[in-house]
Amino acid sequence: MPTGRPCDTWTRNFESVAPDCEHVYMQMGSVLAHANQKSLQDVALAVRSARTSEFDKSATCTISTITPGSGTWGIKNLIFEVKFSDGVCWIVKVQYLPPKTHRSISQAQSATRALASEIATMKVVRDRTTIPIPDIVYFDTSASNFFGYPFFIMDSTKGFLLGSPIAASVPNEKMPHVAQQMADVLFQLQNLTFDRLGRIWCGENCDVDLEIIPVQSDLKLDQPETTSTIITNQMETLDNDSFNIFNGSDDASDDDLFDEFISMPDEENKGTVTTSSTHEWVHELRMRENKAILAQHGSDRERVTACWVLYAAMSYFLQNDRAHGPFPLCHLDLYHGNLLFDNDFNLVGITDWSDAQTVPLERLAVSPEFVTFPFVDEERKEKTGFFAKHTRECLVKLEESQYDTASASVPRLSTIFGQKTGTIALRCLYSLPHNAVGEAKEVVRLVTRSKGKMPWDQMVARYGNSDDLPWKSSQR
Repeated sequence: MPTGRPCDTWTRNFESVAPDCEHVYMQMGSVLAHANQKSLQDVALAVRSARTSEFDKSATCTISTITPGSGTWGIKNLIFEVKFSDGVCWIVKVQYLPPKTHRSISQAQSATRALASEIATMKVVRDRTTIPIPDIVYFDTSASNFFGYPFFIMDSTKGFLLGSPIAASVPNEKMPHVAQQMADVLFQLQNLTFDRLGRIWCGENCDVDLEIIPVQSDLKLDQPETTSTIITNQMETLDNDSFNIFNGSDDASDDDLFDEFISMPDEENKGTVTTSSTHEWVHELRMRENKAILAQHGSDRERVTACWVLYAAMSYFLQNDRAHGPFPLCHLDLYHGNLLFDNDFNLVGITDWSDAQTVPLERLAVSPEFVTFPFVDEERKEKTGFFAKHTRECLVKLEESQYDTASASVPRLSTIFGQKTGTIALRCLYSLPHNAVGEAKEVVRLVTRSKGKMPWDQMVARYGNSDDLPWKSSQR
């Protein structure tokens, strides 16, 4: 397994952009064509010289932006190597933007804020936890800097990416070791909490007091207070234990099961409800996903039904005890593609904190690494189940070692992670539009505990009309 140059571990390069990712290809091309690479080389040499007293002043470096295999990319950024003549490698992360002549002020400000938030987040994680994270050696978040794009330079971590999910890549004998490390990461993030939901911000130069700022969102609703109140009221006024479908009771008719699972609270029963930050956060996320589904497949009755299910199922995993915080920091994309291991499967680095933000505890419990999917083979499902079970056991031990009896009533991550509520949360909070139907079917199975309780075709017949969606009816 390679542990040399960073590019040895990258699973995709500049030539691997899929045809359906044309916007990524265009953004990548803008950086490669217009960025001032020579100036970046000069800065890298100056920074290296300042950091290393014995650095050879005659040394050189190259920016490997166009060599196949030497760069990689993401939806929001471009990554490539700075290789020094003495063999040392650094990594440059560049925020996508149109060329200077074509970018708007708002685009530049958004890119600056996104990268500055990621830099601040990485600093907080390095300072307050032992989670392995690369060290940023230089940054310039201005969109009008000498390079032409917001960027930062970080040291390279000698390790490798698995290339496929942990359960499919890690040898059985190493699985408990990896599970222990993943539990430790989750435990530390669980305890790295803040009093607001949003992104970490320390200013464009990372030199002001930390604050939590709102996450930018393109979701626009006509009456956000009304729809937020509906989902909040559903949580506040209804007890899951009263749902026949949740308890798997055979006493209710199919019609009762349909209605209890799907219907929203009546207007006259809502009362006055103070919307919680957790409910608003979860509600907005699910609404954004449903909006994307309906925009692409508004006439597809199965997908419309999926919108109903994934919306209504939120009441099964939301917890009121931490509805107003504290809120833990979450990576949001903690999967094998962002985890670096050494040859002994020690976790040596977690990369790409670009989407990290403070979240409800329920979201921290969500990761596709710990959940099985219908299309994988039985061996993989078994290994994934073992990995999730062992990670949760390690998490419970860590929690028990820190929390005293006085804090026993405070919700812990282990009460959600690896449990049915955590799986429902993943289906509702981590699904993509093209997977919505499969996610909804799995949610129905989990909630009803019996595949025969609520036939999917009957649900589609009853709830496949987009005009009857609960948040639409509430706004009429």
